[in-house]
Amino acid sequence: MLYLILLFLMCSLYFYVESFKSALSARRWGVVGILLGPMAIPMFMMAQHVAMRKASGFNNLILKA
Repeated sequence: MLYLILLFLMCSLYFYVESFKSALSARRWGVVGILLGPMAIPMFMMAQHVAMRKASGFNNLILKA
């Protein structure tokens, strides 16, 4: 049980930092991380992708190295 609580806390910290770096709502993603844990990773990746597309435009090509 302790490992599960630590996992959810680590996920919350991860989502908080990564959302801050991606200019998303850091507090909201921190709360999502503490509630859903690692199950929120696909939602977070999609939110990052949509935010990047909104910032650069939907018809532009984005190359990641």
